[in-house]
Amino acid sequence: MDTSDAPRAARGPSTGRPAFKNWPKKLPKQHKNTVSDYREHKAAIDHYELHGMSRYDIDVIYNADQTAVKSEYLPTKTLNKKGENTVWVKCGGKTKDRMTDMLLADNTGTKHTLFLVIRTPKSKIKVVIQENLTMQQGFGKRLWESAEPCKIRTVL
Repeated sequence: MDTSDAPRAARGPSTGRPAFKNWPKKLPKQHKNTVSDYREHKAAIDHYELHGMSRYDIDVIYNADQTAVKSEYLPTKTLNKKGENTVWVKCGGKTKDRMTDMLLADNTGTKHTLFLVIRTPKSKIKVVIQENLTMQQGFGKRLWESAEPCKIRTVL
């Protein structure tokens, strides 16, 4: 056995359990809650959901998870002149703020199709803003050209 195996040998064989065996005991001490507190809290939430759904005639509860779309950044500006091998890209860091994917599920366990939320800057001209809201469902002219065929295909 060499020195790199010494810590592994001191731990003993791996059992597949978490590294901290006593975490269930430490958790209530850290948060000052007991298992019965968690059970009471869960029962209160279940009661609220059940009676709230029947009171307001709700059939399905949806849960949406919003994550940034990770795609290759296409630069808008370069700092080098033509003919140089290395290209330095000036990046504002706002590419992930423009498109977000939404993952949707409901309380029956059904996972729904992913959909994208696209953000574009608003126009500063009031007439254009009104036209976008009334004619193009809030989309700008350039985005509407690609969104309208999608809308027709999916019958929104």
